[in-house]
Amino acid sequence: MTPPDRYVLGHVSITNPDFLQPLGNLTYEEVYEGFKEQMTALVEGGIDVFLLVGNQTDAGEIAAKVAKDICDLPIIFQNVFFATRKGFRTMLGLTPEEASARAERAGADVVGGSCGLMTKSLNTSEWYPSATRLVNEMRRGCGQYLSVQPDAGIAQLIEGKTVYPVSPDEMANEVYHWIEAGARIVGGCCGTNLEHYRKIARVLKEKGFR
Repeated sequence: MTPPDRYVLGHVSITNPDFLQPLGNLTYEEVYEGFKEQMTALVEGGIDVFLLVGNQTDAGEIAAKVAKDICDLPIIFQNVFFATRKGFRTMLGLTPEEASARAERAGADVVGGSCGLMTKSLNTSEWYPSATRLVNEMRRGCGQYLSVQPDAGIAQLIEGKTVYPVSPDEMANEVYHWIEAGARIVGGCCGTNLEHYRKIARVLKEKGFR
């Protein structure tokens, strides 16, 4: 049983091994039916919320359409952004404003950013403040609630082990700025662990959030 005031999210990846036509070979109908099969099973399994995450905003729009067609569950739609010389962009070149506006028009209840590359700098102190800038840019594109789940830095191979360098304390020091910028769901992606989440929870409780 799910504890009280806790929710089960059904994760739907919007990153495919191919692209929608005309860039790739996938048709709208193929992608729609594939999502429908997966998402119907998630609904039957008892999820509370859909979490759509991935590199392809156009595929995410189809997933959001499926969600609307088969049920009335809330939708969290998170694009993946990468730091470039021109600022944050999705894999297909959308700005945070553009991608977030499209997610909102698709029917998302929460619009966000997940995973990706917050900055190319190896200075760990820049990583989570860059996520704050991303939240501000997403806010300019939509009026929905926002979410943000950055990685814990750029993965490094150290003594044969994969290490993510950005610490739980560095995340905790920045997380309230995400809230100030408009995020209402916060967390982490690749490389974050239970200690990151414990630190986040502690900060939010101290600020009166839950």
